[in-house]
Amino acid sequence: MTGAIQGNTRTVSREACAWLPIRTTVFEDADSATIVDAGIRSFLADLPHVSPAIFSELGSVSVEFREPEIALSSYITRTSSIHAPPLFRCAKVTAVASFNPRSDDQGEDALPMTMVECADAAYYLGRALDIALDFSELASPGCVWAVEGPVVVDGKICSQTSEKAFFNALHPRAEFPTEWPPVQSIPLTRVITWAKRIGVLDGTLAETRLQRAVAAYTNLVALQARYEDEALFRAMQALEAFYCDGTGDLRRQISEKSKLWLGGGGATTNVVGQLYDLRSKYIHGSAKLRYRHEITDPWEQDEKAMRSLSLGASFATRLVVGTLQRCINQDVADLSWAFEVRTS
Repeated sequence: MTGAIQGNTRTVSREACAWLPIRTTVFEDADSATIVDAGIRSFLADLPHVSPAIFSELGSVSVEFREPEIALSSYITRTSSIHAPPLFRCAKVTAVASFNPRSDDQGEDALPMTMVECADAAYYLGRALDIALDFSELASPGCVWAVEGPVVVDGKICSQTSEKAFFNALHPRAEFPTEWPPVQSIPLTRVITWAKRIGVLDGTLAETRLQRAVAAYTNLVALQARYEDEALFRAMQALEAFYCDGTGDLRRQISEKSKLWLGGGGATTNVVGQLYDLRSKYIHGSAKLRYRHEITDPWEQDEKAMRSLSLGASFATRLVVGTLQRCINQDVADLSWAFEVRTS
């Protein structure tokens, strides 16, 4: 740790180390393993560049695959029920965080400044990785799955990164009946640059059209496959934020504008319209809803209803990713919809 006095401001530099347990391709077939490995490598290669872009306090970021010592490995196993070699492999992310320490109250219950500084350093690195993981589904769809990992400063575990699963619907082995809209791989550096351009990393609450669509997308990322009804809601929330103005005929707005924005075949409007109808059934409570703690497998009880939900959530997810990826590729900072009438 180093410290420097600049005027009346004290700058502290501390090294932080995060261990990211990332799902491997050990059980994948050769074709999907090639795609997923490429997505993981691209994500890790971009971390040294995007971490300082997310937090300017971070520098000297490095990444390597390395197994943690026994104590840290045991911690990861305890905190994540699904972490197990060889299904997961750890990436070690090291960075130097340079910042002005918080001026907490110095009462009897105040924490020692050393502990505060360690917590701050862990926060910058851990949160930067959480944000990078969230946006990995726009960069390498269906490739990067990470479970909780410790963030260590001065030999102590100060925080941990969040679990983040990939979108099953966009995994190379996903069985999905449509290729529309197209999704692709985009460098994470470009994704984060775009996110900063539209102000996503400037505050807590999303306000503009694009910010609100991205906010809903980040909440979609946080949901596991088990909660497909909630995933459907968040995906549709993102689509409505992007495509809809006001509350009039949302079904038609999404159908027509998504076709205008993404192109598509003649059946596109009807497919998106059916998706909106499915969304309405779950939002308004007319669909069959699962209990939190299930007694039996809902797929055995009503396979048709569960398949409809699964396909709907998958398609909505693909539609969200395709929509935002076009914004990234065209560096769209703002967007508005207008209808034009031409007569002759």
